Amino acid sequence: MANENDRPLGKLAEFFDKYFTSKADWSIPAMKTQARSYFLTNFISCLLVSMILGTATRWMCYIFTPRGGFFDENMWENFFKTRLIAAAIIGVIALFAFGPLEMSAKRFYLLNEQGQRPTFRELKFGFTNGKYWNTVLVMGVKNLVCTLGYLLLIVPGFYFHYTYFMVPYLLAEQPGISVSDAMTISRDTMKGKKWDAFLVDLSFWPWILGSLVTGGLAGVVYGWPLRHSTHAELYLTIINSRYVS
Repeated sequence: MANENDRPLGKLAEFFDKYFTSKADWSIPAMKTQARSYFLTNFISCLLVSMILGTATRWMCYIFTPRGGFFDENMWENFFKTRLIAAAIIGVIALFAFGPLEMSAKRFYLLNEQGQRPTFRELKFGFTNGKYWNTVLVMGVKNLVCTLGYLLLIVPGFYFHYTYFMVPYLLAEQPGISVSDAMTISRDTMKGKKWDAFLVDLSFWPWILGSLVTGGLAGVVYGWPLRHSTHAELYLTIINSRYVS
């Protein structure tokens, strides 16, 4: 009798078990359950923060996406024309606003996962904590590296995204941390954990599908706040496993 793994379905199951089953010392369902419990106890604030961050993210993507915003297929012909200049100005504004906003949102979810029940007013933290320019610098470098990775090739973009996944959380806990320290700590800590972090994101595919079916409603109301909460839980899990005995 042929070995089950010699059959096509057996080989397919073996492939998915090898590459799409988390081998980390954490359970994705347990992590999401923990994140869900904190998210639901502070639902309105989590929803507001997720909506604000999501709106800012989509706005930036709209600006810099070909055919979507200021850039089009003739962008090089119009290099010195008004639309590109406008895009550059808005890009600079986004640099000074989006980085601190993103870090503040990560801080909100981090505090929420620690049971502190913050409000959406936590979003002003990155602008008022006395370390604004350091926040702009650290988040600017991190986002620039990730953006260049996506522009060059998609795979490097994903690699850098998970390599520097921890940077905004480190900055949220230590607003004065330097660029080199934040990038180095995140890079070292995420060694061997990038694929497992990707599998955490992949586990949200039902919410992506649900968002497509409902015109984004499922994601806005539940999926994306839960994803942000799970990311904060993931950060705490990795940090505690590495630095807390």
